[in-house]
Amino acid sequence: MTNMSDGRRADSVRRRERVLKALDTMLRSDADITVSALARAARVDRTFLYRHCDLLRRVHAAAAASPQEGRIAAVSRASLQTDLANALERNKCLATQVRQLEKRLSEALGEAAWAESGLGRQPTPTNFSDASPCWNRTSPTSKVSSMNVTMNWRLPERPTEN
Repeated sequence: MTNMSDGRRADSVRRRERVLKALDTMLRSDADITVSALARAARVDRTFLYRHCDLLRRVHAAAAASPQEGRIAAVSRASLQTDLANALERNKCLATQVRQLEKRLSEALGEAAWAESGLGRQPTPTNFSDASPCWNRTSPTSKVSSMNVTMNWRLPERPTEN
């Protein structure tokens, strides 16, 4: 049995040397370093790399390492994830800005429509605070109904025409 075990160990040592040589070659070239690419280049199965944790750590370290001087940087997964996170954050900021601008536009259009209606100055909560105790409610319908009540209260009574 020792001959068979020795043969397996020798084969494992040869594969390990091929992996290390292929990794060194990939580090010098512009090749993308992945487990699959390294296994192909070293002519070993991917499971060989996964069974040898030290080799797998080297592959991951080489893939995450910054490129050498003078080499064009390859786009890494981490940089793409960072770009995506930044884009999503920028999108949130822009969505907030759009909501604020829409609110301002709506207020400006409402004021312009009120001014064109000829009903006088636009009512504000301070105009009706003493006349209507319902004004401070948060419901839009309560505000409208309290404005209606207050407007009717301010109108002088007219004699009915027969």
